[in-house]
Amino acid sequence: MKFSYIALDLISALYLIVMLVGAFQTPKDAVSKTRPFRISLFMCLIGCFTEAGSNYCDGDLRMTDPLIAYNAASILLVDLIVFFYCLYLYGLLRVKGIGHRIFLGILAGLSIVSMLLNAYMSYTGHMFTIENGVFTPGDFYNYRNAISSVIFVCIFLIFVIWHEVFGIRSIWLTFLFMLIPSASTFISRFFVEETRHSVFPVTALSLFVVYVVIQSRIIIDTDVSAQLFSKMSVCDALTGVKNRRGYDDLINAMTEGENVSVIFCDANGLKTVNDNSGHAAGDAFIQKIAKMLCDAFPDGDVCRISGDEFVCVLKNAEEEKFIKRMDAFKKSIKKEDRILAFGYAQGDGAQFLGLVKEAEKMMYKDKESYYRETGKDRRK
Repeated sequence: MKFSYIALDLISALYLIVMLVGAFQTPKDAVSKTRPFRISLFMCLIGCFTEAGSNYCDGDLRMTDPLIAYNAASILLVDLIVFFYCLYLYGLLRVKGIGHRIFLGILAGLSIVSMLLNAYMSYTGHMFTIENGVFTPGDFYNYRNAISSVIFVCIFLIFVIWHEVFGIRSIWLTFLFMLIPSASTFISRFFVEETRHSVFPVTALSLFVVYVVIQSRIIIDTDVSAQLFSKMSVCDALTGVKNRRGYDDLINAMTEGENVSVIFCDANGLKTVNDNSGHAAGDAFIQKIAKMLCDAFPDGDVCRISGDEFVCVLKNAEEEKFIKRMDAFKKSIKKEDRILAFGYAQGDGAQFLGLVKEAEKMMYKDKESYYRETGKDRRK
């Protein structure tokens, strides 16, 4: 029968290893606040092996010393898991700015008290003894998890009060999630032989519930936040196109032998719009240019490299088709009262900056033509 308990511990250990592998995939931004949970998983994994070792050695006179060590370690590991789990919840509440975290600090302190008390009782023989190679519960054995049980109830109340903080929308779901480890503890307490141990499979199940409900949510939220931050860092806030940093990333990604087309654009008359209609109108003017470029070149990367200068980059565009597109773009600009001047160039990606300068020179010629033909003062 004892091999059934050993098998249960080893199966639980496999689940814990899977959870640990998943927990170590945590994005860098979530490493610190999830570290105590990973430690709890690791402690529980060790507990499964010590518990399996205890069940294996029980009844073998030759294994008296290992049996003592396994049982003592199993008892103390429960308190360590509770301690790090309290630290884990404390960190989550701190990140969310929730008050009354001192309560979790007290619970963590209680788990240390419980561990010291259990260590003393194990040393004095009040927790258990080994008689003829067989584990025999002491007079304190049934109370070994008394403090841990109180802490568990308090943690349950924390989940109920702040369930939304932990990503659980319904309070009834909170009760359901907590019912799983509670029911497992009840079954273990009343249906497992007193001389056998199955504490850590129940603990592993509890941690699995937390992993599914909370830990995975933290990993996903952090990953989404990191992606959003990365996107925002290369996007221009006003227009939504790539900013200077995004433009620099494009430059760094250029490779030799890659066919690249560059369109360099500069607004015409932005100063006049700002002076006559205000900077809000000027912003709308810039946004309009960005939209025109995005509509004209949906297959390209549009970048705002300075206040009213834009660069659009196309890759692998056939020369003949590209020239036709530029002719069509020129006609669309004329319909918008030549809202911008532009130039373009094509060539190898290895000479990208040279292509940009070539397109910029062409843009300046177009701008000179605009002011000459319209008679407008380019200083306005």
